[in-house]
Amino acid sequence: MPASRLALVAFLAFTPLLAGSEKVMAQAATGHKTRTGTSEVARMIEAATGSVFTSRIAASSASAAVAWTTREKGSEALWVVKQPGDTPRRIAVLVGDTGDTIRDPRLSPDGRWISWRTGPSDVPNGKTPNPAALAKPLIQQLWIARVEGGSPILLAQGGSGVSFSPQSTMVAYRAGGQLRLRSLGGDGTLGEEQSPLPGIPGLAEVAWSPDGKALAFTSYRRATSFIGIWRIGDERVRWLAPSFGRDGNPSFSPDGSRIAFLRRPQMRRGEVHDVMTGFPYSVWIGDVETLSANEAYRTPARDGSEQYGKAPLWLSETEVAFLSDETGYSHVWKADAQGNKRQLTFGKCDVEKIDRGPETLIVSSNCNDIYRRDVALLDSEGEFRRISPPQAAAVDGTAIGNTGQVLFRFADAAIPYRVASWKEGGGVEILSLATPARGFQVPEVVTFTAADGTEVSGTLFKAQGVNGPAPTAIFLHGGPPRQMMPTWHRTSYYSYTYAMNQVLAQRGMNVLAVNFRTGIGFGQAFRNAPGYGPHGAAELQDVLAAEEYLLSRADVDAARIGVYGGSYGGHLSALALARHSDRFKTAVVWHPVADWTNWIRRDDKPDLNYTPWGITEETLELARESSALWNVDTWQSPVLLIVGDDDRQVLAEESIWLHRALQDQGVPAETMMLPGEGHGFLRHDNWLRVLTRSAEWLEAHLAAED
Repeated sequence: MPASRLALVAFLAFTPLLAGSEKVMAQAATGHKTRTGTSEVARMIEAATGSVFTSRIAASSASAAVAWTTREKGSEALWVVKQPGDTPRRIAVLVGDTGDTIRDPRLSPDGRWISWRTGPSDVPNGKTPNPAALAKPLIQQLWIARVEGGSPILLAQGGSGVSFSPQSTMVAYRAGGQLRLRSLGGDGTLGEEQSPLPGIPGLAEVAWSPDGKALAFTSYRRATSFIGIWRIGDERVRWLAPSFGRDGNPSFSPDGSRIAFLRRPQMRRGEVHDVMTGFPYSVWIGDVETLSANEAYRTPARDGSEQYGKAPLWLSETEVAFLSDETGYSHVWKADAQGNKRQLTFGKCDVEKIDRGPETLIVSSNCNDIYRRDVALLDSEGEFRRISPPQAAAVDGTAIGNTGQVLFRFADAAIPYRVASWKEGGGVEILSLATPARGFQVPEVVTFTAADGTEVSGTLFKAQGVNGPAPTAIFLHGGPPRQMMPTWHRTSYYSYTYAMNQVLAQRGMNVLAVNFRTGIGFGQAFRNAPGYGPHGAAELQDVLAAEEYLLSRADVDAARIGVYGGSYGGHLSALALARHSDRFKTAVVWHPVADWTNWIRRDDKPDLNYTPWGITEETLELARESSALWNVDTWQSPVLLIVGDDDRQVLAEESIWLHRALQDQGVPAETMMLPGEGHGFLRHDNWLRVLTRSAEWLEAHLAAED
């Protein structure tokens, strides 16, 4: 960050809010002016996307302090309170809609220190995007500050992985591929930076021992990875049960005598990873002194739960908890070093996150309502007790120290995600408020059946102010491991699309957001559907089933149905027109996967056996048949293509190739290029432009004919 940006952060830091009704508003200064001379749809979209959105939360492990980040019209802010109910204090703010973000907030156990990262969201090739065309581009930076006051301190350029010692006297982090340590003074000073392990490569995932005298970490190597244990000051690192597998995500037992970690078997020579099926993994428990380890649990097959990449959670000195897909749904299990295992949650639902409270587990799942999310306490009998508000979607349930309180984010149909706390006898207390969107409806959950018998659901936004059949847009999400809900979405990307769907409905258009197969929340078989994507585009059956469902409704004009979506949803939107222009009148396609053959493993880049869709030479022809680019000969309906030229997830070339092929076919196709933008549209202003152009395109091409 340039010095001027650092000064801005320091100047705006530690700004307390007014007491009374305003104390929890937690809204950053935006620096964003209302547009003038814009269309009605542009003004409606700007209003719908203008509220504060809480994007990330953090809680101290040994105090009542909590923190959260907010986004508002291109600004980002970081807030903290010493305990729920206190006046929020703004620690840092970024203004100017540059694409910069504040993320990964972490509090020290005593709640006196907070760290965070700035810079546009991480990208695969390590180069920072510049969507605002700044003369001096943004850079990734790691910051730390005292919660009570004082200026933020730059820890490292490009640093990450902050871990505070249990006594809050040391901070560990990674920078330049090395472990860094600094002492934390009681007077708010930082000690000199140390780099104690320059001989250990690929160091990551640092965990402190309970006494703060040792560290466990993962050392990633070219062919494998190991769990290292280093007692501070020792001349050597000790390796815990090294193997041919890939070990990672260590965590110390409460007494520090054991370490739990995950082990993933290596891929076979020539094996190609498929991101949709996940990894097989096992949970191991090792002895810190003997350096031996026993397998506590092994997944029976590839596992797509949220566990991989997260450390097992210690329940006692001998048992750990984790998530597994063993029964076909992601559920909580526990096991010990002797391999005794037990399933703790049940049902046709998916658990996404667990945390440990003083007496219960905190579970974030859709087990109370499969079409939403909630936060609940899990008792010893396996019963859920929901603590998040009803008719809302709640995520990220996190224990607040040892207070018995729980921190989470939640939203409903009208109000975007806020942060709230819960305590026994006191209920839910909202810590940050957001403005309800005007005129938003509560969408309806609908279900329908695809041609092969797969039951599919969707969220229906009904056209308002229309007498008789109305035009309709089908929205297709990306990912594809996503789920659209009848509330605001928990991610920034889909909070924007949710707002657009509501605006389209306000303007007289039905919108059906389809939860097609390969999405999350409906179990392993649905998520790992055979024939997906490059292996046959089976999800297109769900899109056609959605269209057939819409045709059965009296409030849908059968001649005016279109489709839109981004990324993986852009792939499906484009393929719907390529194969079925007779059924879909138009489409808007953002950064689509247009050519699956571009994703095959290449011998000149052997690391790409990890990328991600399982395409091989043997399946290359099927991948071609499943790609919109190779099906344009039957494409007739007009399309709008939108992409950022600096997209590193799905290269802009795929959109360009598709556009040229459509030109050759004489298909009406318009384009919108966003210089410097990435896959997720980092700037708020660019989101407004994309949503406005998309909505105007859909309205124009789905308008009633004279």
